[in-house]
Amino acid sequence: MDDKQSLYGLFPRQTHMTRPLLSKAELEITPKLKIPVETYAKTKAVSMPTAKKASKKAPADTSGKVVRELIYRSNQDVNEQILPEDIIDGIQFGGSLVAVSKDDKASLELKSSKGIQILGYYKASSVPHQVILGGDTDVVVAPKGDEYGETLLSAFLRGLIKKERVALARYVKRDGKGPALVILRPH
Repeated sequence: MDDKQSLYGLFPRQTHMTRPLLSKAELEITPKLKIPVETYAKTKAVSMPTAKKASKKAPADTSGKVVRELIYRSNQDVNEQILPEDIIDGIQFGGSLVAVSKDDKASLELKSSKGIQILGYYKASSVPHQVILGGDTDVVVAPKGDEYGETLLSAFLRGLIKKERVALARYVKRDGKGPALVILRPH
């Protein structure tokens, strides 16, 4: 056997890895200037898995899992038990709690559509480094094969580099989800 054949099986085969697409959206620089973009996850904060709760004193015929039971009691009479279907949702308004029906709660929810909206620009040197490193990092790119989007995004990024600025933006990953305040910076 020659050297090439003997080493062939020792190295693992390389696979082509693709990043999962987070969203297809628009980067809104002004209401009249919107760039089609795609976002991918670059880094993601991961926490340690939680321990599963189990009881060693549980009977042998059960799985031993600990189950949480909630019992609601009245503030006026501690012996009075309140059923879960009798509980009404409420929202904090100042120092008091205001009762809200299910219909009202749906109308009070924030309705947002996915996308990235530029709010302003700051000097890159004025943004603390720990702000950039904290949390998840996503990559914003123009869709593959979209020359118009690639040109606009490239011009926007070159402008940020030339002026030594970062963009403060409102980022909504999915429709109906809450917005996040993010910093866009060229990489």
